[in-house]
This record gives sequence, C-alpha cells and structure tokens, in this order.
Amino acid sequence: MAADDGRKRKWDDAGSSAPKAPLVVPTGASAPSAPRAVAAHGGPTTADAILEKLRAEALAAQAAAAAALAAQPPGAVMAALPRPEPAREVVINDAPAKARVQLAKRSAQEDIQRRTCTVVSLKGRYYPPGAAHGEERPLYISIRPAANAGRSDAERQAACDAAAAEVEAILAGKPPGAAAAAARNPHQAVVYVGFQAPPSFDLLAKIRGP
Repeated sequence: MAADDGRKRKWDDAGSSAPKAPLVVPTGASAPSAPRAVAAHGGPTTADAILEKLRAEALAAQAAAAAALAAQPPGAVMAALPRPEPAREVVINDAPAKARVQLAKRSAQEDIQRRTCTVVSLKGRYYPPGAAHGEERPLYISIRPAANAGRSDAERQAACDAAAAEVEAILAGKPPGAAAAAARNPHQAVVYVGFQAPPSFDLLAKIRGP
C-alpha cells in the first residue's frame, strides 16, 4: 500500500462518500429487459398491448351488435330501415306540344299545387323526337308533398297521386282540375255539349231536369 503523501483527497472530507464505480450497462441478449410501465388503470401502455386491447373491444362490440340484430323479429329490422319519401314523377317529354307547354307554365303548376297540397316543378330537358338523349333526364314533372299534405306517409302519398292524376288528365286533353273534380264527386261527370247557350237559357237546369 502506498504511503500517504499528505495530500488531501476529496473523499477525505467529512460527509463525502467513497468514489462510485462507473455504471456499466450490459448490452446484448444478456441485458435485463426494462420493466414495463403500467397505466393508472392497471393495463399495459405499450403500443402492442393498446392495439390488442382496442381490437378485442371492437370485436366484442361487433359480436354484441350482431346478437342484438339476430334477436329482433324480421319486421323490426325492416322498420329500422329508412323509408322512401312519398313522391311521384310524370314524364312529359313525348307528350303533345299543347299539353307540354301548358304544364311547363308556372301558373298551371301552382294551380295543381293549390288543389292537391303538393310541390310541383318541371325538371329535366326536352329532347325532340329522334334526338339522342344526353346525361340529363327527359322532361318530366316532379311532385313532392307539401307541408300541409298530411302527417302520415299514406296521406302524403295520396296527395302526390292526386297531383299526378291531374297532370295525366292534362296530358289526355282534359281541362285543369277535371281529375280533382272527379275524385271529389265520383258520381258526376263533365259533359261538353259543344255550344254556348244564351244567358237566359239555363242549360244546366234543362239537363238535370225537374
């Protein structure tokens, strides 16, 4: 052991500790693995463990949804599907020119709307006879129920059907409102006699009789 040369070393002071050996971190396969961090809820926080947990939860949710769907009766499954909105469409592209021009007028559309509680609009594009059709649909009348058409789907669809009947009546050459009048009075009919009677001659009374 070497003699003390009288020089003061730093670990000779009171309270100082002996020099620490350098920390050697082993490498390779023999190195101990670092302990896993644990989350506050007690589960692992590594990426693989989190992904595995999310995958298991997703599979469990799918299995629960499939079991709940299988437990429902067939009618309940159909009721859950979205139902189409009541509507009607009448193609007028190939209709006679007079009827097509009449239905294209906004005044005629508003007249049908007022009687049937619907929203009537002209859509599409007119294609002359023999012309090639493009991407746009041929000219047609779109009918949708208005806000006052009714609450149930049956009432709203009935309103659209009544408007479509009026459009088809105009296409057949009947006057506007003829279909609505026939629907209101099924035992009455409009007969055109082909002449105008003078004001003093009550033609309607003569036809109805005593």
